[in-house]
Amino acid sequence: DELAPKTVQIQPNPVTDIARAQIGDDTARQIEIFATDGQRVSVSFENEEVGVVSIPTETFAKGIYFVKITGENG
Repeated sequence: DELAPKTVQIQPNPVTDIARAQIGDDTARQIEIFATDGQRVSVSFENEEVGVVSIPTETFAKGIYFVKITGENG
């Protein structure tokens, strides 16, 4: 089913310099990170293996962030 939930892992927690997001068996094309005020602070693209995205976080302030994942079908 196209709308079935996908397994997403973002590690490590807490993140220090680089987070790695693994998107199960799907292909993540883009991951956007948003601060709690809604400001987009990062955009990362698939750059290693299928479904894995590295997210540099060394410039992020400590806090809570929201993640938006866009797959190959939008």
